[in-house]
Amino acid sequence: MKTKVSVLVALIILTLSLFNLPMSYSIAAVVNGKQAEASAEKLQFKILLNDSQTSEIKAILSSFINENNFSQENSQSTLNKIETLLTPKQKAKFDIIKTEWWNNFLNSLNKQNLK
Repeated sequence: MKTKVSVLVALIILTLSLFNLPMSYSIAAVVNGKQAEASAEKLQFKILLNDSQTSEIKAILSSFINENNFSQENSQSTLNKIETLLTPKQKAKFDIIKTEWWNNFLNSLNKQNLK
C-alpha cells in the first residue's frame, strides 16, 4: 500500500513539473519579446524609424535573445544587421547613440536573467 501511495505521489509531482516546464519557457519568451520590442521602440523614436524598420529590428533583437549567445562577435553581427536597414541619416544618428542604446539593451537582458 505504501509503495502505491509513493508511486502515485511521484506521478503527480512529475505531471505537475511537466506542465510547469513549457509555461516557464513561454513566460521567458514573452519577457524577451517585450524587451526586444521596448528596445526597438526606443530606437524608433531616437532615429525616426518607420514601422517596417522597427518590426525588422524587433525580429533581429528577438533572434539575438533567442540564440542566447551574447558574445562580442554576435553583438557586432546583430548591430551590423540593424545598420543595413537604416538610411544614411538614420545611420549617422545611430552611430552617435549605438553604444549607449546597445549597453542599455544588454543590461535589460542581464537584469531579467538575474530575476
